[in-house]
Amino acid sequence: MAAGLACVRARPPRARARSGQLPQGLIKIFLATRNHRNNKCFLRGRLRGVEAKLSGGLKTRGYVGKRGSRLVGAVSPIATTAKHHRKDTLLGKKLIIAEKPAVAENIAKALDSKATAEQHSPQYFELHDYVIASAAGHLVKLDCPEEFMPEAWSIDTLPIIPPRFDVCPIEESRPFLDLITKLLQRPDITEIVNACDAGREGELIFRLIMQHTNAQQPTERLWLQSLTPESIRESLNNLRSDEQMRPLADAAYCRSEADWTVGINGSRAVSVYMAGGVNAERRPMSVGRVQTPTLAMLVEREAMIASHRPRAACDIRGEFAVSSESDSRYTAHWIDEQFSKDETEAERAQRLSTRLGVALPDVAADDDSLFGTLRDADRQARTLWHHEIAQAIATKCQQKPCVVEEQVRTQRENPPQLFNTTALAVEANSRFGFSAKHTDKILRSLWNMKVLTYPSVSERHLPESDVAKTQDMLKALPPAYAPLAAKILENGWCDSRKDIFDDAKLKDHYAIIPTGTQPSDLSEPQRKIFDLVARRTLAAFFPASEYRVTTRLTRCEGELFKCESRVLVAAGWREVYGKEGDAAAGDGARSLCAIDPSQPVMATNMLLETRKTKPPARYTDASLLKSMESAGKTLEDEDLRTALKDAGLGTPATRAEIIETLIGQEYVRRQRRELAVTGKGMQLIQLLKDVGVSELIRPDLTGEWEHKLQQMQDGEFARAGFMAQINSFTQRFVDAFRGEPELDEAATLRAPCPTCGGVLRVQPRRARCGKCGYAFPRIIKQRLFTVSELETLMATRSIGPLHNFIGKNGQPFSASLVLGEGEKLEFNFDGPAGIDLNELPPLGKCCCCGGDVVDDGFKFVCRNSSGTSTQPCPFSMNKTMCSREIDETELQQVLSDGKTDYLKGFVSPRTGRGFSAFLVLKPDRSGVQFEFKQRQNAKEDQK
Repeated sequence: MAAGLACVRARPPRARARSGQLPQGLIKIFLATRNHRNNKCFLRGRLRGVEAKLSGGLKTRGYVGKRGSRLVGAVSPIATTAKHHRKDTLLGKKLIIAEKPAVAENIAKALDSKATAEQHSPQYFELHDYVIASAAGHLVKLDCPEEFMPEAWSIDTLPIIPPRFDVCPIEESRPFLDLITKLLQRPDITEIVNACDAGREGELIFRLIMQHTNAQQPTERLWLQSLTPESIRESLNNLRSDEQMRPLADAAYCRSEADWTVGINGSRAVSVYMAGGVNAERRPMSVGRVQTPTLAMLVEREAMIASHRPRAACDIRGEFAVSSESDSRYTAHWIDEQFSKDETEAERAQRLSTRLGVALPDVAADDDSLFGTLRDADRQARTLWHHEIAQAIATKCQQKPCVVEEQVRTQRENPPQLFNTTALAVEANSRFGFSAKHTDKILRSLWNMKVLTYPSVSERHLPESDVAKTQDMLKALPPAYAPLAAKILENGWCDSRKDIFDDAKLKDHYAIIPTGTQPSDLSEPQRKIFDLVARRTLAAFFPASEYRVTTRLTRCEGELFKCESRVLVAAGWREVYGKEGDAAAGDGARSLCAIDPSQPVMATNMLLETRKTKPPARYTDASLLKSMESAGKTLEDEDLRTALKDAGLGTPATRAEIIETLIGQEYVRRQRRELAVTGKGMQLIQLLKDVGVSELIRPDLTGEWEHKLQQMQDGEFARAGFMAQINSFTQRFVDAFRGEPELDEAATLRAPCPTCGGVLRVQPRRARCGKCGYAFPRIIKQRLFTVSELETLMATRSIGPLHNFIGKNGQPFSASLVLGEGEKLEFNFDGPAGIDLNELPPLGKCCCCGGDVVDDGFKFVCRNSSGTSTQPCPFSMNKTMCSREIDETELQQVLSDGKTDYLKGFVSPRTGRGFSAFLVLKPDRSGVQFEFKQRQNAKEDQK
């Protein structure tokens, strides 16, 4: 047989049909053509559906040229059946669709290290067996069919629940969609591989593209956890079938359709109501099954802050001497041995006062209303809430002998778990102030660079089969981490670690770890995130840290004083963090002086340390992410708590975006690291409560939905059942906004209308008189007025000072409000009108004239500053300076020393940047001014 020819024997037609081949004639020749643009040869011609036995003995599919007579080679062996055969198409290539261009390039390079992109915009890669293209995130989105989508925003057109969903292109991503559509129409594309991100969102991106293009080719799933060439090639050899991915696809569709259904109907219903049914689309308000419960958590925290009333607290710190030597002394705090949180503070005060013989006010009264706000976090065994009790204990123990007992134990601190998305975002926010969105962006860039594994994960373990692969990764870490990695490998700490390698704790992904690819040209933020992940990975494999903990119990006149020394004796995993780890561990803390049993111990001094309780801190990205992740875990219902154990608000891939959505909707504003709710956000949550659809603001409802979606992914819950529940909820939500909501009695103000004396009824948007139509807005300068504040303003025509107004510069300010002539609202920044400074309690002695300094609500001022004084004192100190509250302790430092400690937390109204400074008296003692450290400490001032 001449070279270049292939002998072919045609099978009987019946056998060919059974094997899925089309009956064709005898094939003798192939034709090769040259693509002059890229200098590659490929085969042209019609498929004849037969096997050609080449000179090398390889059986393969062949192409037959219409003309020509030279055999140039064989295409890759790809099975084809009559079902998928097209008479006039080429056979042999799979189209791989990635989610992002960088991923497509990584896949191409893994298959062919010399692969170059086609000169096309957007680019794609043409390999021997594959064509590799990418999306750019979502290319198409769900859309309601036009015949079911009313244009008018009216409650009468709701709910909108279409019998089916269409998809429509996202215009800014149109070039990517056009390219994929064109490639899918190529005659040689016979199979499609979904290489979008491994998860629900990636599955949805691919499925919507397939729906839009009406692609008919069979599909398979490339499930990538890492973008290293080895991992890509391994995953290509283990493609998942379309049938395997169907449950994930159902959950992806349901999540998207549920968001659309609840979001469109909920947002339109709320917007129509808030706009009075007119031009609602001009004042849209957004609600959602994840964003609204998240906003509710922020609103609840804001309410706790606003309602907080400081309460005086007192700790007793005793000083004890073992001998006359100065280094033979120690301090310890008084402890209530019988303390229990099951006992109310009123009951505790009664018990202690009876034992000590101290007369107290009516401690059985409501503690919060009598003494100030007391949160559960404030209640500690060492804290007393009545100065009389603390003074009695201090007097009782002063200069008395003591009996000392010591307990020494070894304490182990296990290494931290590997990072998942939320834990890493929390750490980055706490350490560097990165927002969740910023951290997510950096993570994805590092994944695209192949230095970290997949970034959107909830798991914190690794597969049991990856021990050897993980050991190779540790060997390949950059030189800075090599000594630590070598120590892990030498000691066998990476072998069979059930706390790290556990298939039972995995779902679709595994924890975020380095891939072993050497990072290069990293930006500063990228370097910080990579270092966090690398050190956390190393620390997870190290053994536990060990401490020697010495607890000293000192008894004096029947009262117990306790102190503790904690010394690091075995660094364990804290070795990974060096000095930073030592500081966090408390290593190097002052040890307790030795006790000689033959020497008496005396209580030399009793110090009363007074302070005031503070409201809970506002949420930061870090604390909000943790709360979103754990939503539902504090429920009292055990069955529901179990059901929501692994659920939360949103997913690791969406939580950062939810925070940014709340900010974009102007429900929340970011104040440095804090997230503060605006009046618009408070108004929305109050409205949902008023109309009786508070289900949407409860985290457990959304957590339950997420749990059901996970069940659907596991094949345990039907798609139709889930959507039926969503549609039922949507109907009830819309019905709640038909007509005027039923509000409670408190929504009718006791104060009359200031213009006609009629009844003022509080609505979500305003307080309106039903007689004359007078209306007063509930939101002024992004601040929502409560019912009680509205009553005070209407009754007295003034109120204040009120805090948390937001100016045009985005900074909060305080002011009083006055109803002037014609009921015109005016701001007053000079302090509350008509207040008698002599009735206010003194806070200290004025450093200017010696008078009493008081708090008038806006400022700390001297009583002698009032107009009735013969020579008014000029001293005045704002309570809020550059967005930072000044407390009484800091005021007293100014009054006594003329200067405060170095204070952090100020924010420049001009640049929005944070800074730190001292507050010092002005030369004329009329107030305070900022004093900064030397310039070399400017970086610290920014923190």
